Amino acid sequence: MENSIKHAGEYEVKRRSLRPVKLLAAFALVASIAVVIAWMLLPGQLERGAKALIAKDYPTALKLLTPLAQQNIAPAQFGLGYLYANGFGVEKNKAKAVDLYTKAARQNHSAAQASLGVMYYTGDGVTQSDTAAFEWYSKAADSGQIDAQHNLGFMYYEGRGVEKNVATAAFWYEKAAKQGKPESQCNLGKLYQDGDGVPQDDQIALKWFQQAADQGTAYAQNMLGYIYLLGRGVPKDPSTARKWFELAAAQEYAEAQRLLGTMYYNGVGAKQSFSRAAEWYQKAAKNGDGEAQRALDFMQDNGMLSRT
Repeated sequence: MENSIKHAGEYEVKRRSLRPVKLLAAFALVASIAVVIAWMLLPGQLERGAKALIAKDYPTALKLLTPLAQQNIAPAQFGLGYLYANGFGVEKNKAKAVDLYTKAARQNHSAAQASLGVMYYTGDGVTQSDTAAFEWYSKAADSGQIDAQHNLGFMYYEGRGVEKNVATAAFWYEKAAKQGKPESQCNLGKLYQDGDGVPQDDQIALKWFQQAADQGTAYAQNMLGYIYLLGRGVPKDPSTARKWFELAAAQEYAEAQRLLGTMYYNGVGAKQSFSRAAEWYQKAAKNGDGEAQRALDFMQDNGMLSRT
């Protein structure tokens, strides 16, 4: 079963071993929404600034949050930093964003700490530093910040900024997975499936993949397809496997598209159809799947593309 774990974003199957995964590209937005919802409990100008930010009324948010940030109010500093980091309602200024995030982070504002972790990890507006990223992720993760917990797990898994420790990576992935983060659920499922840092357990792996798949995560849907096709922790069920592959394929997940092609080619879980097989192989090949292209070439060379 070829697959890979990703950190906080898209998934693709390239090799058997776990490999580095991308940080959540929309992390700042995710964090800000979570925080500004909490601001709704605060009265007055801060609440109005939060509402403006949620409504994407950035000029108003800038006007309301700036004086509060100058008063060293951490949520306002974070919100204002978010505006500067993204150039919303103001000229983009990463250095200003880092300064504001740092001021809020030093007041134990977890989303600011997590955002600083991302910036240090990627070298966005600051000198890249795994050590600093690990430090800020750790502070935010200890406060329960879900994205920081996930990214901290990744750093332990890769040994970036800290000695590699897969068991500790699993610990942090589980923290975030229990809060509903699908990327963490996928990573944890893969660790249990392989017995990497945790006891091998197909049932626990299935549980986490199922939770992520139910949230619409294509990688997890594809993994469930594999699980039902091979009978890992469940009875073999090619029809159910095809259902999960179809859900992932609908999201342009290339491997699921290729595997659907193979199921139609072999008549497993579906009535054999070379035309349907070719259709799925073509979609997978268009999405960069080399194996699908080779399957198409084989079908072409052997005169199968005209068969039904």
